[in-house]
Amino acid sequence: PDADCCLKDYGFLSTDVHTNVLNSWIGETNCNATDIACFEAMSLDALMSSQNDLLNAAVNGDVDAAAGASEPIRPVRDGVLITNPLDLTATFPKQTKPILLSTVRNEAATTIYGNFPSSVDESLYEELVSFTFGSPRTQRILNTAVYAVSPAVNGVEPDQRPQLEELGTDQIWRCATWTFARNWVGNGGKAFVGEYLVGATYPGNEEVPFCTSGGAVCHQDDIEIIVRGSLPLPCRAWVTDERPVE
Repeated sequence: PDADCCLKDYGFLSTDVHTNVLNSWIGETNCNATDIACFEAMSLDALMSSQNDLLNAAVNGDVDAAAGASEPIRPVRDGVLITNPLDLTATFPKQTKPILLSTVRNEAATTIYGNFPSSVDESLYEELVSFTFGSPRTQRILNTAVYAVSPAVNGVEPDQRPQLEELGTDQIWRCATWTFARNWVGNGGKAFVGEYLVGATYPGNEEVPFCTSGGAVCHQDDIEIIVRGSLPLPCRAWVTDERPVE
């Protein structure tokens, strides 16, 4: 993928942004910030409702923009427990431990094919890329073969969702994971990186036809394999490039 797509996407919250997000959530609870008993007395339904209100506020731009529209609830770089951003914005700390990192083939498919159940044309594709990346990255991305617009065939414009899904998978999951692995290894640790080529359809993904089509492995389709233990453990053939990062 184009190096311009290997951008930091979700990092740790700063203390200031965390305070903004926390205050926004507290405002949805009808509790005073210092009244711990009030929070402890909240029902599960009330807690989940207040969390949904916070997520909606992030989408609507009603919390600090640095929190992001999709992942406003994240770990905080507080300088005590978490002291390093673990990205390219600061010197990466020395490491000694081995880590295992994995993604699935079509991480962005649930989002792309779920939000766009019908074909995406060239105009909408370019609009979505521009909205997400701005200038000058948009043109660089569209000029990269793997993300370029598919040309019309016999006057019929093809669906541009495959490129959009590939771009989303690279931007948010694959590039971030690979970059993190390289940083980890480059600073003394060892990283094993894999990609699931076969998955087990996770509840909710069955509502997206692309995710149940042959060969697709959507976000979360690895969960029941590696966490719940309700399915047979995958054999090594299910993962490609499961090897140390050099």
